[in-house]
Amino acid sequence: MLFLTSKSVVWVSAILLLAISPPLLLYRDKSRTTSKMKAWQGYAHAAVVALSVWFCRETIFEALQWWHGRPPSDGLLLGFCILLTGVACVPIVALHFSHVISAKRCILLVVATGLLFILMQPPIPLSWTYRSEIIRAARESADDISIYGFMASKPTWPSWLLILAILLTLASATSVIPIKYIVELRAFYAIAMGVALGVYISAEFFLQAVVLHLLIIVTMVCASVFVVFTHFPSASSTKLLPWVFSSLVALFPVTYLLEGQVRIKSFLAENEFDGTGDEERNLTTLLAVEGAR
Repeated sequence: MLFLTSKSVVWVSAILLLAISPPLLLYRDKSRTTSKMKAWQGYAHAAVVALSVWFCRETIFEALQWWHGRPPSDGLLLGFCILLTGVACVPIVALHFSHVISAKRCILLVVATGLLFILMQPPIPLSWTYRSEIIRAARESADDISIYGFMASKPTWPSWLLILAILLTLASATSVIPIKYIVELRAFYAIAMGVALGVYISAEFFLQAVVLHLLIIVTMVCASVFVVFTHFPSASSTKLLPWVFSSLVALFPVTYLLEGQVRIKSFLAENEFDGTGDEERNLTTLLAVEGAR
């Protein structure tokens, strides 16, 4: 109770504890080893826990602000809410549905989603966010600008693609997406993974080099198709995989060399040579590296 510094924190903490407590205390029969909780009751308790966490969002916001010393981003706040929901639902699965594999997989995906949101902090559209008076007042403070100054903005939307790719990988690894049994779904999954990773790499590392985007996306699609169908082969994969691998072998050096050419052009455009030795040595070194490629 020493950490509960205000009445509002006491109330929201009590509500969250009341939402978590029933699965821990009820539905236990001493004469039976199994639980009496039905599936719909588990869904109902999970929904109550999620609503309780959403009711505690302002307290989570204040705790994160106290920890970081500045208002947290919407992605960080949403990630902690998702993570707290997943952790709070663990007793429901561990005590009452430990024999249900799908429940364990869902909890794993929820916790992984929360961790990814916390680590990546993707941009959240304003229509998805809830701005209370406390959050709005904290966001409108000018302390960040006075302390940190104006920082150059970097596109953060590619983090959504990386989160999508990781979640798709976890979903396929836990058989939530049954790519092992459906060939068409396997092909769609491989293409989606390749496109997501290709767009992420293009936007995150080669945003200005538009000519590389298509090559990177095609390369990642070929790599994803090759990896997926190597681990889960189909009847026709033995005929198609050599062609996919050949395309991959051809695309990698072409993309690598083209990236070097783009780098040389950008280097020459940004530097005006006046005959000094340092600039000539830099250009010679860069050309030597490209020649080694």
